[in-house]
Order: sequence, then C-alpha cells, then structure tokens
Amino acid sequence: MRRKKNGVRKRKTGIKVPDEVKVPRSDTPQIMIDLMDQYTRDECIKIDELSEYAFSYDLDNDLIIINPRHPQYEEENYKHVLAHEIAHRIDHNEYGSPMYVEFAEAIKNTENKILQKKEKYQRRLAVNGDLEYNYFISDIMSCITDNVITGVYRHESQYIGKPGYAESEIFADIYAALYQSDDITVEFIKSELPELYEAFMKVLKR
Repeated sequence: MRRKKNGVRKRKTGIKVPDEVKVPRSDTPQIMIDLMDQYTRDECIKIDELSEYAFSYDLDNDLIIINPRHPQYEEENYKHVLAHEIAHRIDHNEYGSPMYVEFAEAIKNTENKILQKKEKYQRRLAVNGDLEYNYFISDIMSCITDNVITGVYRHESQYIGKPGYAESEIFADIYAALYQSDDITVEFIKSELPELYEAFMKVLKR
C-alpha cells in the first residue's frame, strides 16, 4: 500500500523539471510514468548556491536543490541526477522504501551474493571496465556493499551507513534507471540483481 503523506505541494516560486528529464524508456512501467508526471508538474527545483551538494533532495521542504556553483556540478549527468532526486521525492511522499522489510532483506541478500563475485564486478566498474562511467550501477553497487564494490559514482560510507539511507538511495537509483537509462543498465539490474529488482517492483505496486 502506497503512503499518501503530503502529495504534491503547490508553490509560487521555483523552477520546473526540464521536459527531457521526464522522457521514459519504451518499457518503463506505467505507474512510474504517472508518478513522474505527478511529481514534476509543480516548480519543485530551487537554486541554492550555498548548498553543500550540487544536486540534492530537501525532504523537509519537498524541494530538489541545485547548486550550479558546486565543483561537481559540471561533472554530473544532470538528466540522471535529476531523475534520481525526483525518485527520492516520489519515495518520500508515496512509499517510504526503508520501511519495507522485504526491500531491506533483498538488499542484504544481494550483498551476500555479489560479494562472492567481488572481483568480477569490480573489474567491470574499474578504469577501462565496461561499466566504468555507469552512474546508476556504480551507485547501486556501492550502496549495497558499503563501498566494497564501487565505481566512479558513490555515496560516502558515513552517509549510507545511517539507518534507511542505503535503502533510499538504492530505491532512487533503480527508479531512475528503469525510467530513463540504457538497455545495459536495465538488463544488469534485472539479471545480476534479480531479487532486488523484484523487491523494488513489489514496493512500487503496493
């Protein structure tokens, strides 16, 4: 059952999400398309040049914060990162992924399985690996394994070690990947992380 915490809040100031960020894959589930549309209708982006991060989601104010002066701003794939932050917004208002025991258990089970093939996955994410610059897979793997397996993109262990944070980041990564990423990324999630994929879909359909 999806939680209806606050819904989309009306606001008079801000910036709307660019249309190109909202273009789904041909196989994106309709529920994901509907939620993306619902949570990008209002002006949910705020520019804050003092923000600690280049892109972030402020759950207290239900806003996506962008700092164009941040050193990492130019390095980010804004379409991927904005989709990820929108997914945080959807999760916060509709689901609360850390509250789903099955989702947390799937993450733990997946960690145990992929650590058995640590060298294989690390080679693929390393320099010159086929997944070296894959934003979503790198962050998902780093969150699952607390940075034991990681690529260019990751969250610090101090951050994802907080209760519920890893679940939240993994939910946002999978949502954004299934919504707009390439076939390689989607196939990796489905074939290499099948239990986690199925748990995500169960949360999505609650």
